[in-house]
Formats: sequence, structure tokens, C-alpha cells
Amino acid sequence: MALHEYSGIAKHKIVACIYAALAILLAATALQAYYHAWYSSILLPALSAPLIASFAVYRWLITPIRQDLTAYPVLALLALQAWPLANIPQAHVFLLHYDWLMLLPLLGFFLLPLKLGTYFALTMAGFAAWHTYHLHWPWIQVASQYLIFSGTGFLLAADQAWQLKRLENFSIRDRTTGAFNINHLHQRLIAEVSRARTTQRPLSLLLIELNQYPQLVQEYGSTSADTLLAHSSRILIRTCRVGDELYRYDAQTLVLLLPNTTTNGSLVLRERLYHQLLDQLDSPLGPVDVSMTPLTLIAGESAAELEERISNSCIHSLPERVQL
Repeated sequence: MALHEYSGIAKHKIVACIYAALAILLAATALQAYYHAWYSSILLPALSAPLIASFAVYRWLITPIRQDLTAYPVLALLALQAWPLANIPQAHVFLLHYDWLMLLPLLGFFLLPLKLGTYFALTMAGFAAWHTYHLHWPWIQVASQYLIFSGTGFLLAADQAWQLKRLENFSIRDRTTGAFNINHLHQRLIAEVSRARTTQRPLSLLLIELNQYPQLVQEYGSTSADTLLAHSSRILIRTCRVGDELYRYDAQTLVLLLPNTTTNGSLVLRERLYHQLLDQLDSPLGPVDVSMTPLTLIAGESAAELEERISNSCIHSLPERVQL
């Protein structure tokens, strides 16, 4: 099982446990309201508890999906818990009236995407301001505590989103060059070939081979060879056009994917990139030896056939080396 799939399942289990705890808390709230004879405040938590409990069972049993909508009714039910409590004597000491307003932003940032969680926190800030005005709460205390809770939730959610983005980049990028890896190339070729066939637009590639890479590894070590390759990647990324994508194909080969580019366009770009590499690259072995092979999608060619043609076009894999 992939890491992101396992992480998604684990989060669904955690959310199910949170829903179950919330259902128990709401049931306890209804009992507490009954015990204190706050009869007007019994109905909503008593009805919400089984609903949220059913969501807990759903999140525990159902296979995780890309987008789960249970967070929205759950947060709406929890936000409504404050309304019946407005007329309760000493409502500020009641759990789901004041303290719950402080907790809701944290739940929002955990259950919702970062942007939607931010909107929810701002909405609840207006809700808290309304209660502060009508129930005469100390506004400095309310504002400071709400900022602490919502700010903490925002920072945690933003950090989680950044970490997930880093993991995603690690899964599709080569760590040495920063270019996309070959696994991502396979996926992109399928998409780009399908798009080229649908739109009748051209699709080209450039195979860029550093022919000195094996000799650099042998004489100076892999660190020196990888440094040259990484420098080459940075030059290519700076020089190529918007929309072009760079991939590391193998140890010494980079592939530049060129959507909406004809053969002539790839030849023009090859000349520009070739001179940029010669001008900016320094190799311990002397002048840089770079081979660039343009390829253009043939009418009726599939992604698998294009990949095979890429493999067969690598000069370093030919029995006899051909100089461009």
C-alpha cells in the first residue's frame, strides 16, 4: 500500500474517533441540560449526537474517497450548538457555549482543506463577536483566546499542507537534479499523447545526454558527475519555455517534454539550449560533450510506442556512439 493511501486511511480512522467523541459529548450535553432544567437546550444536542455518531460509523467503515463531505454537516451541527444556549443562566461556564466556539476553528482546520478551514474560522470569528456583544463577554479575553486557537489551527494546517506538497514533490522529482523522475514521465506521456491526438497539436521531445557522465564517475566519482548533471538541469530549466517540462530519464540522460512544438520548433530550441550548456557548463574533463536528439510524435503513435522510441534513441545505449 502506498504511503499516501495508508495516510488517508489513518486520517479517516482518526476522524471517525473524533466524531464518536463529539457524539458522546453532545449526548452528555443533552443530559446536563436536562439535569439543570434547561429544557430549551436539550433538543439540538440530543438530535445531533446520533447524527454525528452515524457519520463516525460511516467514516470508520467506508473506504476513503478523494473528497469526503461529512465534515460540512458535522461542523454545521456543532456551530449550531451555541444558539439554544443564549438564554441559559451563566452560559459562559457551559461547555458548548463558549469553550466550543474556541475549539471549532481547530476542528475546521483539521477536517477541511486549508482555504475552506480559513473561511470557516473567519465565519466563526463573526459568530464569536456576535456572542461577545449580546452576552457581554470580556472581548479582550474572547479575542485573544480565539486568535490563539484559530492561529494554532491555521499554522498546523499550513504546515501539514506544506509537508504533503514536499512528499508529493519527492515522489515525482529526482533528488539530484530537481527535474521530474521517469515514473512521472510515463504518466505525463500518456496524458500529453492523448491531448495531442484530441487537439491535433504537435508534441516533441529533446533527449539531452551528458556523454562524459560515465567517465566522470570513473575518474572523479559520482559526486562530481551528479554536480555536472544538476548544473545542466538548472540551466535547462532557466532556458526552456513556459510549459516545457524537464525529466531525468536515466543516469546521464534528461528529457525535455515540449507540448505544442513541431520538429522545427524543437530544432530551434535545441540550438539555443546547446549553446547555453556549452557556455555555462564546466567539466573537469574539458569541453562539455552533450548530445541532443529531437523526437516528434508520429500520427497514430501511442504513448508506449513513443516511450520505446525514446529508449531506442538514446545514443549512449547504441552499440556504436553517434556524434550529433
